[in-house]
Amino acid sequence: MNKRDLIINSILLVLILSVTAALVLFRPTQLVPPSEAIRRATETEGAGGQETGPLMPAARSFHTIAGARVFETIITRTPPPTPTPPPTPTPVPLQVCIAQYKLFSMDPPYSVTLFSPQANQQFDWKVGEKRVLTLQGQNLEVTLKLVDGNEFLAVFTAPPNQEYKLGFFAGPR
Repeated sequence: MNKRDLIINSILLVLILSVTAALVLFRPTQLVPPSEAIRRATETEGAGGQETGPLMPAARSFHTIAGARVFETIITRTPPPTPTPPPTPTPVPLQVCIAQYKLFSMDPPYSVTLFSPQANQQFDWKVGEKRVLTLQGQNLEVTLKLVDGNEFLAVFTAPPNQEYKLGFFAGPR
C-alpha cells in the first residue's frame, strides 16, 4: 500500500464513521402536523380499549435537522381519575310543624290541643304528659313542658335517642 491509498482509506473511514455517527445521533423523525399532534394528545383510549385519562403534551421543542424544522412533542398520560365514593345519605332532620294549638285551661294542669299536618294527628295534651306521635314513619315520644306562663316546650324523642325541641306560646282563644 502506498501513501496515497492510505490517505484515501483514512478519509473514507472517517467519512463512514461520521455518517454512521450522524445517523445514530440524529435519527430522522416523522414530521407530524400540529392538528394530528393535538388529536393524538387528546386521545383517551389506552391499550385494550380501557379509559386511561387524557394525553397531555408535557414538553415541546423545535430543532433543525439537515435544514428541516422538526416539531417534537413529548406526551405523558395523566392517571385515570379515581372514582369518588357515593355520598353517604345524611339523615334528614325531623321537622315538626304545629299548625294549631289551643289552651283549654289557664289553671294547672294546662291542657293544649296540638294538630300536626305532617302527622295528621290531633290530641289534647296536659303538661308533663307523654304522648306518642307518628311522624315520617317514626314513633316519637312527645312530652309537653311548661316553661313560663304560657310558654310551652314540646320535646320530641326519636330513636335512637335523638331529641327535637319545639317551643311555642299558647293563650286563651
